Amino acid sequence: MFETYYLANLAFTMGYGLALIIYLGRHAPENPRTGTIQRWLIWSVFWAFFDVFISFSAITFDPATVFQFYRWLCFIFLLPIGFIGEVILVLIRPVSWRDRAWLYGFPLCFYLAALVEPQWIGVRLYGVDYGAENFNPWFQAFLVYSLVVSVILLVRLFRDAHAESDQDAKAEKKLLVAAGVATMLAQGLAQGLMAIEGAHFPSLANLAVTPIAAGIYWSASRYGKVVSPRTLYHATVQAVPVGLAHLQAHRIAWANQTLAVILGYNHPVALYGLKVKDLFRPFLVGPRASRRFLADLNEGRVQGDEVVITDSQQKQVPVLISSSLVERSDPSRGVLLVASDLTHLKSVQNRLQHSEARYRNLMEQATELIAVLQDRVCVFANSAVKDVLGWEPEEVVGHEPEMFVHPEDISSLMEAYERRISGQSHSEVLPYRIFTKDGRLKWMELATRVVDWEGRPALQVFFRDITERKKAEEERGERLNRVERQQAAIVQVAGSPPLVEGDFRGAARRITELCVQAVEVDRASIWLFDEEYARLKVSDLYEAESRKHRDGDELVVADCPTFLAALEAERAVDAGDVYLDARTADLRFSYLEPNDVGALLASAVRLRGQMVGMLCLEHTSGAYSWSEDELAFVGGLADQVTQALTNAERKKAQAALQESEERFRHLFDSISDLIYTHDEQGRLLSVNQAVVRLLGYSREELLGRPMTDFMLPEASLPFEETYLRRLNQYGQSEGVALLVGKDQSLHSVEYRNLMVAKDGVPYVSGSGREITQRLEAERELKQLQDRLIQAQKMEAVGNLASGIAHDFNNILQGVSGYVQLLAGKPQADPVSRKYLNEVDSAVGRAAELVRRLLTFGRKAGAELRPVDLNREVGQAIGLLERTIPKMITIEQELAPELMAISGDPNQLEQVLMNLVTNARDAMPEGGVLNISTINLDLDEEFCRTHPGLEPGSYVRLQVSDDGEGMDEETLSHVFEPFYTTKEVGAGTGLGLFTVYGIVESHGGYISCDSTPGRGTTFTIYLPAREEKAAVVTTQAQEGAPVKGGHETILLVDDEEAILEVVRDVLEQNGYSVLTADSGEGALELFGDSPEKVDLVILDLGMPGMGGDRCLGALLELDPALRVVVATGYAGGNKRGEVLGAGASGFITKPYRLDTLLRTVRQILDRPQGEPVAREEG
Repeated sequence: MFETYYLANLAFTMGYGLALIIYLGRHAPENPRTGTIQRWLIWSVFWAFFDVFISFSAITFDPATVFQFYRWLCFIFLLPIGFIGEVILVLIRPVSWRDRAWLYGFPLCFYLAALVEPQWIGVRLYGVDYGAENFNPWFQAFLVYSLVVSVILLVRLFRDAHAESDQDAKAEKKLLVAAGVATMLAQGLAQGLMAIEGAHFPSLANLAVTPIAAGIYWSASRYGKVVSPRTLYHATVQAVPVGLAHLQAHRIAWANQTLAVILGYNHPVALYGLKVKDLFRPFLVGPRASRRFLADLNEGRVQGDEVVITDSQQKQVPVLISSSLVERSDPSRGVLLVASDLTHLKSVQNRLQHSEARYRNLMEQATELIAVLQDRVCVFANSAVKDVLGWEPEEVVGHEPEMFVHPEDISSLMEAYERRISGQSHSEVLPYRIFTKDGRLKWMELATRVVDWEGRPALQVFFRDITERKKAEEERGERLNRVERQQAAIVQVAGSPPLVEGDFRGAARRITELCVQAVEVDRASIWLFDEEYARLKVSDLYEAESRKHRDGDELVVADCPTFLAALEAERAVDAGDVYLDARTADLRFSYLEPNDVGALLASAVRLRGQMVGMLCLEHTSGAYSWSEDELAFVGGLADQVTQALTNAERKKAQAALQESEERFRHLFDSISDLIYTHDEQGRLLSVNQAVVRLLGYSREELLGRPMTDFMLPEASLPFEETYLRRLNQYGQSEGVALLVGKDQSLHSVEYRNLMVAKDGVPYVSGSGREITQRLEAERELKQLQDRLIQAQKMEAVGNLASGIAHDFNNILQGVSGYVQLLAGKPQADPVSRKYLNEVDSAVGRAAELVRRLLTFGRKAGAELRPVDLNREVGQAIGLLERTIPKMITIEQELAPELMAISGDPNQLEQVLMNLVTNARDAMPEGGVLNISTINLDLDEEFCRTHPGLEPGSYVRLQVSDDGEGMDEETLSHVFEPFYTTKEVGAGTGLGLFTVYGIVESHGGYISCDSTPGRGTTFTIYLPAREEKAAVVTTQAQEGAPVKGGHETILLVDDEEAILEVVRDVLEQNGYSVLTADSGEGALELFGDSPEKVDLVILDLGMPGMGGDRCLGALLELDPALRVVVATGYAGGNKRGEVLGAGASGFITKPYRLDTLLRTVRQILDRPQGEPVAREEG
């Protein structure tokens, strides 16, 4: 029984779903309400089929699984989603809320009830023996309520179907009611069968689906209006503008609204039952004719009769009536009457007849020729034909157009007639040639229109005489052609190469030729005044007959004043007959008669407002009337002559200008100064050859490029922000710029620029001069001046030092001698000896200070020999490492194979010591001290910027540190004596000054570079020599015992203390001593007993004759005399001078007494004439 139930359920669902789809498909799909019903119907059908599918599956498969699938998939997932989507669609459409409740209320309640009562689904799936008491009471109530509502809805749908006026719609709605009842019965029967099978579930349970169908029925009854063909036919009949009626038994059985209006009634129902003869009896017609018309009308035999009837308001109404049988085989079915109101049509016809009468009268009285052509024959012509063509109207009517139309125009006229009469073209206005009766030809303009002539189409033709207009058009055409030729000639002249290029002779020949061609004259000529304005000469004359040019003719200005006055005052002298025109009387005998001139046209040629000549056209065939266009033409060509003269002058001026510009260009490029222009953005506009030579670029490479392309990158911003702004603000700028050449060379340029304007466009014009060499010379001069000042300072210090050195050393020598004597006594106690040693050390320091002062001033001679600077650096570093703090790192970069230099090792050692000490003091927190040497070859360019150096090989010594550095102010005083930035007591300011003096004395160059916070670098260049450095060893003689003797020594010195000290020490060592306090005293003592004196100790700086003269005098007395010179000043090369003068030895004050004793002993012990190997001081 399960199968039977589900088959029945499937049949029912498909049946009512199909019925509703067919029903709803007959409605307009664009109706949103009908569309809503249709979509919901699809959902309900889908649900019904799904219900059947699930039920069938429950029978064949596991019921429990199918139950869960049905419950969760259908009720919880599929249908709610579809329901929500449908609600969203409906909410945006014009459906009332009441109808929405009908559509969705019952299904929604059903789904909710099913969800809260799961036993409902179980009973449907399994047919379990459940009684009604096992169900939720609310669900039972809902099922009962659904049944009651379904019955009510079916009843209401039945009543709606019964009240439907459209029979087709009524039948369909009743069919739907029957389907609804069948649905309920089928559902009940199926449930009953299932109950009989074994389940005791109430039969009402399965009727819950009924509310879905009921809601659809309600919507269909509210919105699903079917328009039947009968209703459509009825509406159409009522709307047509023709009266319709159904006649039966000579009465009106039915009529439409239009017929009621024609007969004067408000509603067609008022006509029903009225007699035909009372409504359609003809007005003003005899009884017999009236009866015959009515009989034909009732029998359906009237075919378009016009009659006048009387309406209900007793007004006459013209109508057009027709009648025919409804069915010819059955006259009893009645007659169909058709009536049309002719009131408006009759009014139009009357107005048309009056209009035609007035029109015909107008045609007859018109002054213009009017004719009518029908079938290619003239059927009407008004009276104007006589005035226009000379024909009588009767002579024209009945004839074809060939009678008076030009033969060449007949075919064109007939083609136009056929096109117009057939409607292929609209109104056309065409010109034709028409003959008059006397044979004259006239141009007539024909306008046509199609008219009805005696019931047939005809062509009405309007004639307009345009003979004069045609003649004027022909003349205008000829004039236009002539003007076109003239304008073409002017254009050819204006564009001819001779005129454009300034070739006046060629332009004049071209102008005269074109004049002859354009105006068709016999002769054309151009005349120009000479420089004195005394004669008018032909520049070019062209004759049409011979086609040759000539010149040379001339007119004397004084002979033709009248002609020239007219030419000056008027636009042109247009003498049609030169012998009758007073303006040309002056030319009759001088030009007109000799050249057979009949007519003349001349126009003045003006240049800068002054008449300079004329352009003349001539006819030789007699008189001629010059036209206005010819006057304008000769004036235009005279302007072209002016243009040719202007161009010739311009060409001459351009040639002169070009020559001037060429000279200027040569001058521009020959000037050694830089000349240039640039725009407001700094782009170069022009440059002379000096700029090209300076920068190394071609002129093409320079033009258009910004000035910043030729500057260092860091100069671009100042150029734009300072230079250009200053130019725009003040209009000028001057200064010095550094330019970069193509080869990356740098050039200093002194410039002066001005802002100028050309044609309102500002630009910068500037000039400049390269001052690179001048700046270098100034820099060199500044360096030389600095060095000169430095040398002067050195000289001043040297002079000061040399001035005090002798006296100071003498004092020191006395003090030192006494101290040495006291310290050497055996009875001296240790304390006294300590104090004496301290005094002796102080004397040594004082002597060193004097020696340094002499070195500053280059007064102390340096003992130069080949020196290996690397070895000196190594020795100095060995000494310095013990005194320099450990936090300072010493780096060496000594070049291998370093060339030797000429130097004093002691002084070079002092240089290194001073520089390293200075670097140490600059790095109180530690750092890196770098000492480097390298071989260099210096060229002239380098030496030019480093005064004092000569090109050649040098050794460079660099001492650098990364200490505190110096600012520019400090750097400018770094080599000055007594200048120091150290605290009081920390330095004397003589260290770098000493270095400077030593380097200068060695023929070298020293410079200093320093940056605050980054350190200082001292660079020294010393001349190199080919000779290798020799290893110098010092003989250790200080520790050797001092030997005495028994010889006699003459001691000469102006200092009494020195005499006493030296005499005591010599006598203590066994020598006999003679003393003298001046040179004169020494000569006197030596002269008394020269054989007794074995050696002379001579001071140089003494009053009187001095030591030098005394030395010479002593050697003159005894050339073999041994003389030891002891002096407190040994500046310059004093030692060499003294030894060269014959002295045996040289010793400087203050000297050690033991040194003096050794020197004396060495000189006394060596053979006569052998120089001393070494003397100390």
